[in-house]
Amino acid sequence: MKKRLSNNLDEGRIFGQPALWLFALFIGLTSQLTVAQEKFLIEGIFDTELYNTDASSRLLARNDGDISTLLRLQLWSAFQVSPKLQIFAMGEFEFDNSSSRSETESELEQLALRYSSNTNPFYYVEAGKLLSPAGSASRHSLSTLNWLIGQPNAYYISYPWGIRVAGSRGKLDYRLALLDSPVIVAQYLPDPSAAYRPALNFGLTLFTGLRFGASYTKGPYLNRQLGDYLLPGDSWRDFDQRILGFDVQFSRGYFELNGELIFSKYDVPFQSKTTDGTDYYLEMKYTWTPRFYGAVRFERNKSVFISHLMGMSWLAQDVEVNDVEISLGYRFNPNTQIKLAYRRDYWDGKDARMTLFPDGHSLAVQLSHQFDLMSWFVKKL
Repeated sequence: MKKRLSNNLDEGRIFGQPALWLFALFIGLTSQLTVAQEKFLIEGIFDTELYNTDASSRLLARNDGDISTLLRLQLWSAFQVSPKLQIFAMGEFEFDNSSSRSETESELEQLALRYSSNTNPFYYVEAGKLLSPAGSASRHSLSTLNWLIGQPNAYYISYPWGIRVAGSRGKLDYRLALLDSPVIVAQYLPDPSAAYRPALNFGLTLFTGLRFGASYTKGPYLNRQLGDYLLPGDSWRDFDQRILGFDVQFSRGYFELNGELIFSKYDVPFQSKTTDGTDYYLEMKYTWTPRFYGAVRFERNKSVFISHLMGMSWLAQDVEVNDVEISLGYRFNPNTQIKLAYRRDYWDGKDARMTLFPDGHSLAVQLSHQFDLMSWFVKKL
């Protein structure tokens, strides 16, 4: 299942049922396509995934080791209100039987207004529910852009509320944002309450095919309900998460590479020192023919695990895991591809508690098809 971050905001109360809301938006747009079809974009991806995993890995296990399936439909739409103003939305419908019972979920992932300049240097401003600018993995989270099937375990792909300014000037590109949620691995930290924080990302393209990037964010990561379990005078907002990341993208000929290094620091209740984490991954792809390619990702995570136990007792420690994923992909055509991937995780066992983190494996197949929904409603001229 895709990694994502949820916070304490009850989005259902804001939008009702996100899937129905998004469906109504698409229907409203398609009803006007014959009037101004050049102003609309409505596309999607349908994924079918099949998994065979072990029964005990905390990272990879699905359906108690039995065969499991996942069906996912992602839809996105953009409407050009004026030459400089656009509105866009993206939603997801997912059926998953990876747990003891089958689940069907829907989520409104993005909904934002964008102002784009027509000046040099180019820039744009977005406000609404956005893809987090932190980290490079978020930029290729869609199955058709991901060389493998899984995602790096350093953080969840998240969609916070906020405002972002982005642009480029020569070899420099930048993204500056104010967001309402942190970048975390949700299973390792408390479910965070909404609190706005800055997020910065800068990139330098030395030449075509080589880009280096750096990002930084700082802000609260705890839940406001945990305020009763802190020292008198302390607030849940006083305990910050700080993340500094570096990434690289390189391509030459038929070879492509992505990598990322992330340093994290957490203020922990009742501790005078911060708890630190270090995560990195490197993924490579080689295209042998126009249709056939292979990819591999190596990853090492020293992630921070923080939990409120009871009363004034808190647990803070690091959890270390290595994993590797190998994938073979085949493109039937520009819109349809299939991937076969094997993934293995290795947990560092230093003491008795590591018996709770057994090694595991996963064998997965993913079939993806990207489509243009507008073509179903508008006749080609």
